[in-house]
Amino acid sequence: MLQLGFGIDLPPADVASGKVLAGKWQAGDALGEPLVRIQSGPVGPAETYAAAQYKKNWYSFDENDIASKRTFTFLMILFSLAETGEGVAAPVVTVPSH
Repeated sequence: MLQLGFGIDLPPADVASGKVLAGKWQAGDALGEPLVRIQSGPVGPAETYAAAQYKKNWYSFDENDIASKRTFTFLMILFSLAETGEGVAAPVVTVPSH
């Protein structure tokens, strides 16, 4: 999941304020291409494969970005396989009665 974060175009205001660390991928990076390329902006995108709003910004990746779509789909399959369908068990409280 950490590696996925290197492909996110972070909002400049969040980087400047120290809310996030600027760990952006650069062309020619020794680590290779990012697993996903996620754009951000204050306005919702018109045409995307997936988009989500978090606080005041929109995060999305392009419908034509095959590599990002493939990675995203693979992650969704992994998440669905990991889902057990069972809720979290509540703690059992025992009250002694004498």
